[in-house]
Amino acid sequence: FDPTKAVMNVKNAEPSAVDSKPSGKNDWGVVDLIGNVWEWTSSEPAAYPGSELDIKKTAEKRMMIRGGSANEDPVKLKITSAFRLDVAADRMEKNLGFRLVRPSADAK
Repeated sequence: FDPTKAVMNVKNAEPSAVDSKPSGKNDWGVVDLIGNVWEWTSSEPAAYPGSELDIKKTAEKRMMIRGGSANEDPVKLKITSAFRLDVAADRMEKNLGFRLVRPSADAK
């Protein structure tokens, strides 16, 4: 975790504007992978092999979210771009969003 690249996207009360932390981009130019808002995935709840994630067993539909939010402590939760949690599928809050993905111009 490098706080000079994500400090404004974690441990804040409000999410930041998309792409407001360009110094945090990865080797592929992707920004905002951790912090800011949790991102919905299309994954049914399941832990990665070897993970200590506690998947809740309930009757309600649950989905996975990834990446952490502006309200999280990245050190306490050990947040990475692969960090994820299961939540109720109908959960709505300002710190929960989604990521649009498209192929790069260099994709073959």
